[in-house]
Amino acid sequence: VSAPEPFVSTDYHIIVDCSNIFIGSQTIRDPTTGATQKNPAIRVNVKNLVRVVENDKLKIYIKTRIAGGSKPPENLPVWKEWASCGYKCIVIERSASGPEDGVDEMLHAQILQLLHIYKDTQTRSQVLVLVTGDGNINGGRTSFLQSVESVLTSNWSVELWSWERSLSQHFLSTQRFFPSRMTIKYLDSYRNDITFIQKPREN
Repeated sequence: VSAPEPFVSTDYHIIVDCSNIFIGSQTIRDPTTGATQKNPAIRVNVKNLVRVVENDKLKIYIKTRIAGGSKPPENLPVWKEWASCGYKCIVIERSASGPEDGVDEMLHAQILQLLHIYKDTQTRSQVLVLVTGDGNINGGRTSFLQSVESVLTSNWSVELWSWERSLSQHFLSTQRFFPSRMTIKYLDSYRNDITFIQKPREN
């Protein structure tokens, strides 16, 4: 009788590009015309989004939880929600009208650091759970696409979550090279649970 296969457990490393998910949530399809439109009143329910992404994973195996984005004054409560769900928040300060710069690069660096930290864990399967649709080449700088390719060529698996309309075609191209180790999941199926309409403030 042959010996049973050794049990290989899985470590999950969740990285969330909050700005991409927030902006993508506001792009919706008009049911009557079929046209794409933007609704700036849409917000993301952080706790429900976390529940969706972490649903099929044993909590003890989730080794990394990181959420990144910017912090205009009105977004302060959002980061408290991420922190209450156990996420390390990587946030840059900016004014409400200022551009966001540097956050993505910090998240890319976190992914590459995880690759280094967990490089010798051959008895455990490693999975990057990346929540973004941003597959831009990024003008020669680091990118999420480059980070995903580095992870996949290091024998990790990738679980990518995105809004369907926000998903870069570059990720679909990459998946074709790694069909057994890269899965793409769409948040659209959970829209009613993970988004809500922000009511205007009363004067």
